[in-house]
Amino acid sequence: MDGEARVTLTAGQLVVVPAGRKHGFANSGTTVLRIQSTLAEPVFEAAYDDKRETPRRWLPG
Repeated sequence: MDGEARVTLTAGQLVVVPAGRKHGFANSGTTVLRIQSTLAEPVFEAAYDDKRETPRRWLPG
């Protein structure tokens, strides 16, 4: 997917996001959203479009 592509997933589906690609998610349904992710790198950094959110970085523990 290139540019500003949006995808709607249903239960049991998955999407692969290439390393370094900006991405996000939102719950468009009425039930609880559960996300499972597998990270290829030991360091994970999160930044947000909403500048009120604090950027976060997770390192192996």
